[in-house]
Amino acid sequence: MNQPREPIILGGVESVQAGLPRSVTWEGRAFQTSVFKSSVLGPTTVSERGLAGDSNPVDPVEASKAVYAYFSRHYPFWEDKLGLPNLPFGSFGENLTLSGLDESTIHVGDLFQIGSVVLAVTEPRVPCYDLNVKFDCKDIVKQLLASGQSGAYFSVIKEGMLEAGDSLVLKSAHPGRVAIQTVYRLYVGAGSRNDYDRVVSLDALPDSWRTYFQQMGHSNKLESR
Repeated sequence: MNQPREPIILGGVESVQAGLPRSVTWEGRAFQTSVFKSSVLGPTTVSERGLAGDSNPVDPVEASKAVYAYFSRHYPFWEDKLGLPNLPFGSFGENLTLSGLDESTIHVGDLFQIGSVVLAVTEPRVPCYDLNVKFDCKDIVKQLLASGQSGAYFSVIKEGMLEAGDSLVLKSAHPGRVAIQTVYRLYVGAGSRNDYDRVVSLDALPDSWRTYFQQMGHSNKLESR
């Protein structure tokens, strides 16, 4: 008789954050942003659109960005670089602050269970202007791009509940084994021809990314190595 497989726990949820859009003015420009998140205490509901109480995507095309996760191991780096000790989790606008993984060890198409929620890794996060506002720093986006510490987006495969302290359980590893780091490296022009070939043929990658790489002609700029 086959024994039940032990769950593969790769990390955990350090913190959960959500936040609705707010109006801000920065450098004379008024706009709305959802980058400001507050900690969520206790269980929270996650639907296919994301966390309850968060600014969730309404366009089905954006379903690949339903939940944004950043990695707790990056925080000491930013605390030192920015001179901001005790930087609170959620500072990068993430819904989930995760331990145990980073962009090099999380792969597009991997399925994870957190609480009763099942999430699929979809794509890296490309930082936007809102982070400059959050940190009141004109070049934080540039610094984040250079660092490669993008974090990762997830789509919601199974709705349910999760909370801080839950384990990050690997339900299935995508056979392509293309790390979020690989996609991001290609985006910033530091990838190889092999990276390009693997990324554009990856069925789990959102079509928008594949189209972007193809239209930008990345394959013509890369050396085989």
